[in-house]
Amino acid sequence: MTADLSDGIRQVLPSARADLERLVRIPSVSADPGAARHVWASAAEVATLLREAGLPEVDVVTAGDSRPAGCPHRPAVRAPRRPAAGRGRGLG
Repeated sequence: MTADLSDGIRQVLPSARADLERLVRIPSVSADPGAARHVWASAAEVATLLREAGLPEVDVVTAGDSRPAGCPHRPAVRAPRRPAAGRGRGLG
């Protein structure tokens, strides 16, 4: 590992760890309808982190009137990106 890369990792690691610690504290996997606020909070937090990372199009996806969902009752955050040159279609 080069010195520049090591220095860069040391600089961002504390904030990356703090972001992950905040995310894992949110009870975000639940089939209990009473836990819907946690599922929404988790999806919103992930969307915020993606926007802060520079992704301009981030959506919390829902299925009809349900909680955030990629499949019924499961959270999904969609952040499309343009593919790198020669690398297929990308996400989204």
